[in-house]
Amino acid sequence: MRRPLEVLAVGVVLGELLCLAGIRGIWLFPLCLCPALFAFYLRGVRQRILLVLVLGAVAGALRLQLALLPGRAERQLQRAEGVAATFRGRIAEIEPRGELTRVRCGSVYLLLRESDGERLALGRVLTASGSLSPIAAPTNPGEFDYRAYCRARGVTHRMQVRQYRVEGRASPLAEGLRRFRSAALERLKAVCPEQEAGYLAALLLGDKHALSEDFYDLYRKNGIAHLLAISGLHTGFLGLALYRLLRKKCGLSLSAVVTALFLCLYAALTGGDTGVLRSSLMLGLGFLALCLGRSYDLRSAAAFALLFLLFLSPLQLFQCGFQLSFLAVFSIGGPGKALTERFAAKRKLCAAFLQSLTVFLITLPVISYWFFSLPPYGILLNLLVIPMTGALLLLGFMLLAAAFAVPPLALLCGQILHLALGMQILLCRLAEHLPFHRILLGRPKAWQLVAYSLCLSLSFRLLLGRSAQEKEKRFSKKRCVLFVCAALGAVLSLLPIRSRVPRVWVLDIGQGDALVIEQGSRCITIDGGSTSRPDCGKQVIEPFLMSRALGTVDAAFLTHADLDHTNGLSYLASKGSGIRVKRVILNPAAETDAHYAKLMAALRENPETELFFMGAGDVYGNFHCLWPPREALPEEVNEQSLILLFTANGKRCLFTGDAGQPSEEKLLERLAAPERAAERAALTDIDLLKVGHHGSRGASSDAFLALLSPECALISCGRGNSYGHPHAEAMERLHRHAGQVHSTANEGALSVELHTAGRNKALKEGERK
Repeated sequence: MRRPLEVLAVGVVLGELLCLAGIRGIWLFPLCLCPALFAFYLRGVRQRILLVLVLGAVAGALRLQLALLPGRAERQLQRAEGVAATFRGRIAEIEPRGELTRVRCGSVYLLLRESDGERLALGRVLTASGSLSPIAAPTNPGEFDYRAYCRARGVTHRMQVRQYRVEGRASPLAEGLRRFRSAALERLKAVCPEQEAGYLAALLLGDKHALSEDFYDLYRKNGIAHLLAISGLHTGFLGLALYRLLRKKCGLSLSAVVTALFLCLYAALTGGDTGVLRSSLMLGLGFLALCLGRSYDLRSAAAFALLFLLFLSPLQLFQCGFQLSFLAVFSIGGPGKALTERFAAKRKLCAAFLQSLTVFLITLPVISYWFFSLPPYGILLNLLVIPMTGALLLLGFMLLAAAFAVPPLALLCGQILHLALGMQILLCRLAEHLPFHRILLGRPKAWQLVAYSLCLSLSFRLLLGRSAQEKEKRFSKKRCVLFVCAALGAVLSLLPIRSRVPRVWVLDIGQGDALVIEQGSRCITIDGGSTSRPDCGKQVIEPFLMSRALGTVDAAFLTHADLDHTNGLSYLASKGSGIRVKRVILNPAAETDAHYAKLMAALRENPETELFFMGAGDVYGNFHCLWPPREALPEEVNEQSLILLFTANGKRCLFTGDAGQPSEEKLLERLAAPERAAERAALTDIDLLKVGHHGSRGASSDAFLALLSPECALISCGRGNSYGHPHAEAMERLHRHAGQVHSTANEGALSVELHTAGRNKALKEGERK
C-alpha cells in the first residue's frame, strides 16, 4: 500500500458522510463490520486497503458524532439563553463591524460598542450582559448557512451586549500580532486608493472588510475570487520564496526551521483559514522531509493535513473553502499530474492548461453546489492571472514595508499595483461580454453529485489506462466511445432538474413579503422586500432564484409601494444583480402617486426592465387582477395593493398584498354585481390564499374568508415582530374558514405544488431536507 494516509483520509471522509446521512451509533458498526469481515477473504494489498478504509470510516463517523453532540459549554449556554443573560470568557478574536465590534469568546460571538474605559485585547477576560441567543439555521433554499459556518469554527451562540467589563492581562504575542495587523491596515489605507487598499488587505492580511462588494462580485463571477483571500497558493509562494532566500546564506535545517516559524506566525496573523493551515502543514512536512533526507509525496502530505484539520474540527468538511482547497490539491497531485505526464510532458503551457482544466472539472460539483453557477472562462482567466500572483504578493509586501518606512516609495508601488489590478478588471469585463460567460446550474441534488463523480472517474480511467502497456496503446474505438459517453454523462448529470408542476414559494424574508411561482424555467415573483432584512434581495431572493437555476424573472408583480414589499425586488432589477428582470407590473396608482416616486426612479435605472401597470379587470397570462379599480383608486397605500387571482392546473390561488378589510369589503360589493358572477364563482372555495397584510387584525375578514374558504392559507411575517403579526383574532378567523394555516415565522420558507388532482400540501423547507 503506497499511500496509507490517503486511504485513511478517504475512509474518514466517507465515515463523516455516513454519519451526516443519519447512519450513526449502533447502525454504523454492522455497516462497517461487513467489509471488514470480507477483507479476511482477500490477500495482500487489497486486504490492507479495505481494513484501513473501514478504520478511517469508523473514526470519522465517531469524531463527527461527538462534534454534533452538545458539549458541557453549549448546554450551559442553552440554559442561559434569554434577554438578561450574563457571559464570561477569554477574548480570542476581535473584529470591527462598522460602528460596533465583534468579539469571540469561546463559543460565543459578542457584538458590542467599545467604551473608553474598557480596552479590549486578546487574552483578557470579558464579562458581558445582554441578549444571548443561538445562531439560527437558514430557513430558505439557497441561503448561506451561517450557523454551519460558525459551528465549524466552534461558535454556537451570539450575544447583543448591553454592558461589559474586561480584566486580566492581554496575551503579548496574540495582541501584538493583532495590533500590527490593525496598524498595517491603517497604513495601507493612508498610501493607497480604496480599491487597492482593500485588495492588499485581503491578499496580505486576510481582511476582506475593506473590499467593495462590486469588486468582490466581479472576481467571484469570473471564477478568480480565490485570489482575494489568503489561500494555500499565497502561503506556498511566501514559504518557498523565503526558504530559497534563506537557503542562499543559511544551512538547510536553519532555513527550514525559520520558514516554518514564519508560516506559523503568518497563519496566526491572517486568522488561520483552512487554505493557510493546509499549505503551512504541507510545507512543514516538505521541510521535514528535506531535513531527514526523505522523499516528499504531495498527496500523502495533503492527506495528513486533512486528517489533522478534521481531527480538530470535523465540521470543516462541509464548508466550501475546505472542500475546494483539498480537492484542488488532490486533483493536481493525482489526475492532473498523470494527464500532464501523458500528454504534455515537455510543453509547459499545455501542462498548465491541463492542470487548470483538471482542477476545474474536479471542483465543479463543489462550485455548483455552493455558487449555483460556473464561469466557463475561469480556466483561461486563472491561466492569465495566477502567474501574476507571486509578483503582486511580493509587490504588496514591498508596499507595506515602504508604507511604514518610506511612504513616497509606497506611492510608486501603489501605481504599479493600480495598473496590474486594472488589467485584471479589464480581463474580467471582457469575459463578461463573451457568450455563455455564466452557466446557471442551480444547486444539484446528492445523486447528481455522485453520478458526476462516477462518470468523471470513469473518464479519467479510460483516458489514462491502468498499466504501462495500456498507456502505450492507442485508443481503441470502443474505449473512445466509452470515454465520450462517460464525459457526456458527467456533463448531463449536473444539468438542472426542473419541475413541470407549478410551484408557489413563500420565502421567509422576515417582516415582509416575497413570493415566487416557478414552472420549468419560467419564474414569476409577487413582491419582494423586508423591513427586518433590508438586504433580503442580495441575501435571500437572489440566492434562492439561483439555487433553483432561475436566472430570469419573466414578470415581477409589485402590489404596492411599501419597503417591506419592494426593496428586495429593487435590488433584483438593478444592474448589480445577477438576475434579469424582464418586466415589472405595478398597480395603477404607481403612475401618479408620489409614494411611488422613489421606487419608479429605481426601476427606471435599468433600461432592460419594462414597466407595466395593471388594474381590476386586466389579465396577464394566468393572472387576473381583481383590485384596485382604475376608476376609483384608494388613497391609503396598503389598500392600493393588487389582488391577483392565479390559475394553473385547475387550481386557484389568491394573492392579496397588504389589502385590508376596506379593500375586501369593496371587492365583495364589486363582485355582487350580476355581470361579475364568473369572478365571484372563481373565488369560491379557492385552493390557496396568501393572507393579506401579514395576518394583521385589520385583514382577512369573516365575510371575505367565508367566500374564499381556502384549502391552504399561507402567512408571511417575521419572528417576534413588533406588530404582533399574525394577530390572534386573524388566526382564529383563519382556523375557522381555512383547511390548513402555515406561517413563515414558525416554519421558514413554504412551498405548495399545484397538482392537477388531489389535495395540495404545504411544505416547510425543513421537511424537504
